[in-house]
Amino acid sequence: MAERCPEAPAVLPEPRPSEIVVLRSRVVRIFFRSGPHPNDWMQFRTIGPLPTARFDHHQLGVPAGVMYVARRGNTPAPLDALACAVAETFQATRLVDTMTRDPWIVWWKPSRPIHLLDLGSAWLTRAGGNQALCSGDRRRSQTWARSIHAAAKQWSNSIDGLSWPSSVLGPGRNAVLTEAAADAIPYRPDVLRPLHDPGLAPALQRAAWSIGYLLA
Repeated sequence: MAERCPEAPAVLPEPRPSEIVVLRSRVVRIFFRSGPHPNDWMQFRTIGPLPTARFDHHQLGVPAGVMYVARRGNTPAPLDALACAVAETFQATRLVDTMTRDPWIVWWKPSRPIHLLDLGSAWLTRAGGNQALCSGDRRRSQTWARSIHAAAKQWSNSIDGLSWPSSVLGPGRNAVLTEAAADAIPYRPDVLRPLHDPGLAPALQRAAWSIGYLLA
């Protein structure tokens, strides 16, 4: 039987400094400008929770925003954040479709350090959970996200979101930023291009090849 993460306890422990990721480097995000829930590079999604979004903390009547990004892992390689973003975005088909729903890609560097609770650290075990939270039932992970979001308001050091190991690409690291990170979004991104931009083709091809995906 597959492991299942328990429900979040009533009281969550405050993270130790070693259990917080301080994000200063560039992140990668693939987003869609058409179709369901169109978005722009700097926008937080306020509609939710969505069934496919692992750590949406939305609840009825309470304003909330999320932005999912890929960041460099603990053993960074030049393409690992890009490969993670590609793997997560197109995991259902394993085909990098550069046209449907008008996908775009953005790289940006935070305008201030972003503090993320590391769900790949010992914190999750101390809190009574396990790593199934990062790969199992998304309804369960969303309840944890809501519990963490509520508990963080009482912690001495605030957090701007969560970081966790990708369940699709082992070395990859995902992050979800909450509305608390809004002031960390820069005025301009480093790179902003449609996914079908010919200049992106070599990097996308290498990223797709590295994870066994096809590029359309």
